[in-house]
Amino acid sequence: MSSSLKHPPPQLDAKALGSALAARRVRAQLSQEDVAEILGIGQEAVSRLERGVVVPSLQRLFEFANAYGCGVDEFILPVSAIPKDQAVWLSKRLGSLLPADREFVVEMVDKICDRFKR
Repeated sequence: MSSSLKHPPPQLDAKALGSALAARRVRAQLSQEDVAEILGIGQEAVSRLERGVVVPSLQRLFEFANAYGCGVDEFILPVSAIPKDQAVWLSKRLGSLLPADREFVVEMVDKICDRFKR
């Protein structure tokens, strides 16, 4: 196995990951105190994770996912710099919209992409 990678792995954006954790907590209608109790950690620890001061372990991400009733991918995909991951995340988000709203979003994304291609 080669010790060099074809492309260096993207760096994890701790603040973006923390924001994704916080957003999912809000969608689950839980407070930081609720999450702290569920996970058996302090509220300050939850706050530090959500602010990106501390990066959660993989085990902790699974615990958050279990508490929020979602998959770990809901935290990782939105913050990934890999286009394929971003496409999966967008697809999931689009799937939750009504057809007319989905069409609107797709049209807007298309226009934005055209604008940035210049």
